Amino acid sequence: MQSIKRECSRTLSALRSASKKYRLGWVIEPNYAGLPSDPKPDKVVLSEAEQIATIKYCLADTKTPELSACVVLMMQSGAMVSEIGRMDWDETKKDLLADVPQICIGKGGKTKDRHRVIPIVFGQDFLLAHLEGAIALCESRTDSNLSHRVKKLLVAATDNQALTAHCLRHTVRANGDLVSANPSHVAAICGWANSNRPISKSMMNYGREALSRAEGFRAVRDTSIKMHQHIVDAIDRS
Repeated sequence: MQSIKRECSRTLSALRSASKKYRLGWVIEPNYAGLPSDPKPDKVVLSEAEQIATIKYCLADTKTPELSACVVLMMQSGAMVSEIGRMDWDETKKDLLADVPQICIGKGGKTKDRHRVIPIVFGQDFLLAHLEGAIALCESRTDSNLSHRVKKLLVAATDNQALTAHCLRHTVRANGDLVSANPSHVAAICGWANSNRPISKSMMNYGREALSRAEGFRAVRDTSIKMHQHIVDAIDRS
């Protein structure tokens, strides 16, 4: 489609120029209806081996642990750096210490669906130690700067030059697809619109302890463990 549009653009420009010069009054609008659209590029995701390598790299990071804490959170929540920068550390610390470790993401954001509470199924101690610094880091830098730094970390951990920060969000969905996870649970984790989401807006106001006891939230936690079992097992073995 794009190549056809490029080919037609010069001809259209010449016809419009002639119409204007000779006052012909032509109204020329191209009609591309029925032409095949360009195929959407495949979304790049991290393989299971790359996910494990990335998390191990992050958990061992002593030079930039705040950046690594961003990746540990992003890998299991689909969070974006802008969402991390809006988090409140005092409340987040309490959430991480709840009966079911959790984190509130997207509060105060533009998209209501992305306001969610996600279960933390790996890296809890690392996040307790470094997420405060990660929040400050995301708050003080531009999204593009942080995304570039996350990309560099991913490349260093995996040697895959194609990976970007947004690949982490695609990877969460891919992990769900690979284990045939409940789509409403994946939507609850990543903040995608879904009418059957098991964690309602009213449930998010229950508080961390009540939410820890809620059947719907525990079901989402179990799904997240299933989605990330390869990472959980790799951490346990190391």
